[in-house]
Amino acid sequence: MRKKWLMVCIVVLMLSSLAMGCTSKDDGKKEQNVVETKTPTSQPSDETKQENVNVSIYAYDFHKYDKMDNDSIIKELDKKFNVSISRAGAPWEGYLEKLSLKINTGEAPDMFFYLTTLPEYSSWASNGVILELDKYMDKAPNLKKLLETDLYKNLKINGHYYFLPQINLSVSHSLYYRKDWLDKLQLKEPTNIEEFTAMIKAFTENDPDGNNKKDTVGLTASKISEWFDVIRTGFGVKPSWNKNEAGEYEPGYAAESFKQFLKWMNENYKAGYIQREYFLNDDAQKGESFASGKAGVMISNSGLNADGIIEQVHAVNPNAVIDVLPPPDGPGGQGGIESTGGFWGGWSISSQTKDPERVVQLLDYIYSPEGRALTMYGIEGIHYSKDGDKIVANVENRKKEPKNTFVGEELKGPYNIGQYFGNIFRFNGNKIEAITDNSFNKNPEIADKQDGFMNKNLILSDISNVLGFPMEFEEINKKMIDISERYSIMIISGEKTLDAGWSEMISEMNKVGFKKAQQYVKETMDNLK
Repeated sequence: MRKKWLMVCIVVLMLSSLAMGCTSKDDGKKEQNVVETKTPTSQPSDETKQENVNVSIYAYDFHKYDKMDNDSIIKELDKKFNVSISRAGAPWEGYLEKLSLKINTGEAPDMFFYLTTLPEYSSWASNGVILELDKYMDKAPNLKKLLETDLYKNLKINGHYYFLPQINLSVSHSLYYRKDWLDKLQLKEPTNIEEFTAMIKAFTENDPDGNNKKDTVGLTASKISEWFDVIRTGFGVKPSWNKNEAGEYEPGYAAESFKQFLKWMNENYKAGYIQREYFLNDDAQKGESFASGKAGVMISNSGLNADGIIEQVHAVNPNAVIDVLPPPDGPGGQGGIESTGGFWGGWSISSQTKDPERVVQLLDYIYSPEGRALTMYGIEGIHYSKDGDKIVANVENRKKEPKNTFVGEELKGPYNIGQYFGNIFRFNGNKIEAITDNSFNKNPEIADKQDGFMNKNLILSDISNVLGFPMEFEEINKKMIDISERYSIMIISGEKTLDAGWSEMISEMNKVGFKKAQQYVKETMDNLK
């Protein structure tokens, strides 16, 4: 998360390209759910135990805890660290702006979640708004070990650590589709872009719901363009910035492969196989089109999210059969899923917090094996028990907790807040292995299949997990993303032709500093070496 002292929030225009779907933390490492390696757990000193300290935690969707009594897990953390934790937040739609406003007006929560790759975050770090963590590492062994791994060692700003990553190894987007429609039309499950195109064409033109009306569409989508990563990777598009064949760095949205993806999108939008004006939809509208049986394919989050998607569809049509597809292979090679570099956003501590050492120790505990078990499953012997390596939920005791404490209507899912810190994980030498357990899912076979897709081909950028870019680079990159978003829609909708629109897009990017941004990336990567 990136924040800037007394700086006007500039994240509004970024929201159209952020996939909250990305909040799912599945990572494709299908493992058991118990971390066996014990890491030393920090505890508050006798001195810090003398006074109870209020600790405010702010995150997206935490507004659901307003005026709600703390659950047993939060009370356990309160007791262990002699703190009084309060939770607050806002819906994701507008969350970044609201948190930025609080920080920019001197009302930063003690601990908060933010997208650390946004431009204002490095400015907040440079201006002392957020706590520099380095000086506390000797008393935070779990955080120290985590940040010194190969995966996270470059997550520094001005040479220092300021946040703890929300751990996951991929974005975990998934292509959901109506398998009953596919079977009715006697089509095989597509594995490449040609077969996928044939499927969405048939879903549009061949009356898959059997109502003798032409009222269905192949693919529904929303204005959040990042959902399309599971399609565009088959065209060779990579996330963020990468070296091209000429040895120059360029962003994926300005690469020739992205132009070919836009060509495919335009052709299928023009033919009517992609929902008209999908770029005006929010995710709820996209979900409604799929659930109501008006669209045959939808891209959304995987893992536990599959349960909710399937329930939505079955509420309208209990006989509908939902399945998931692998990212289709294409002219750019094997289809895949973009990786965020092992994290999506992270947790920071305000420099104004009353007892920074204790808040660091609280975070250190949450990231310890013991703390991750508590904040993912609850209190052992009360909220769950173990059957070998398997976690068995105690539904009766979970019912005694306040609403939204655990995920899932049947209270068999993980502890809700634990997911905000990412996957359960373990160390394998100097590497991090994120761990998933699909036994919590009502549809574990779907989640297992999605894990397999992620294992197939995770795609990272060439500058993954490098944060040491100048503020001006971040500002230029943001402007370029906005330009790409705008021209992409014009090209897809047919308002601009492919060649003319692409040429104008690159021209506008050059005007806002494309060449300078390339130089910044080169210099930063050279210095890193």
